[in-house]
Amino acid sequence: MARVIGFCLPNAKAGSVLPELAAIGCFLILPWIGVTAGRRGEHDSAEAMSMQANGNLSQALYQSTRQTIGQSDYILLSARALHAARGD
Repeated sequence: MARVIGFCLPNAKAGSVLPELAAIGCFLILPWIGVTAGRRGEHDSAEAMSMQANGNLSQALYQSTRQTIGQSDYILLSARALHAARGD
């Protein structure tokens, strides 16, 4: 590495440039680590909210279906009673 730095920058000493390069690399990498961690948290939160919403929707569908079947049953029983009352 020192040979590459000496070739690119003939007046620079490799020992003094490497710490600065490492610091620059860290400054470039650290924001991406923070962004990645934040996005992971958002993903987990969105997934949990999606699961909750799915549960709520399935419960609402179940209740609606049950109510619809109950009302249909009531209508059929009423029609049967009316039919029996007419003597048909």
